[in-house]
Amino acid sequence: MKPGTLTIEAYNIANGDYETYTVEIGASKLTAITVGKDLQDNGKNLVANPYNNEEGIVAVLKANPEGAALKAADVKFDVKPGKGLTKEDITVTAEEITVGKGDDAKKHIVVKATTKKAGTYTVTPFVGEAIDAEKVAKGTAIEVKTTLNPVVESFEIEPVKENEVNVNGTVTKALTFKNKHGEEIKVDKSKVTVKSSDDDVATAVAEDKEGNATIKLTGKAEGDVTVTVVAGKVSKQLTRVD
Repeated sequence: MKPGTLTIEAYNIANGDYETYTVEIGASKLTAITVGKDLQDNGKNLVANPYNNEEGIVAVLKANPEGAALKAADVKFDVKPGKGLTKEDITVTAEEITVGKGDDAKKHIVVKATTKKAGTYTVTPFVGEAIDAEKVAKGTAIEVKTTLNPVVESFEIEPVKENEVNVNGTVTKALTFKNKHGEEIKVDKSKVTVKSSDDDVATAVAEDKEGNATIKLTGKAEGDVTVTVVAGKVSKQLTRVD
């Protein structure tokens, strides 16, 4: 039963008289927080680990027992960062959001997280003075694991000097990829293409010992050539490589 005002009408079957009684029902005492990982909206789960530097919903909170008072503003978090990370590297908040439209709209308390450094953080929600206080209402730990956004926003090609690519000689050039946050990311060679404007230079995509894509240029004949490298929706050209 939810807290609020309950109106009861008692009827006398014999004479048709009735009396109305009003009862105030108080909220149950919050004893724990139920942590969920599923919040559907049009068939999509809104709960997922976000990319680094991007905010995401990492959990849904419900009062335990059901009907107890739980407000987003009262929720605090105990944060345990992983190796090489600090508490300052993550921002965690509890917010009330509405999911759905019209008669299907419902309010939910969610946990949102944003990290400054990719990695694994353990976050435990609680209501009270401290996580280890007596009779504190808390939930199970939430693992927040962020990675770098893998979508290439830009990349640089290691410079090729004039006449560096000799006939029958091969040079390997590094590629430095960055996402929209300016973070260096590793890109598999299968995600990169390279082609030459003519047959004077043969091209190939390889990878370094860390698994990052590189390009190989092999001279076949003298002449100026334009080499085009494409990664995702981004392309870049080298000119006069032979």
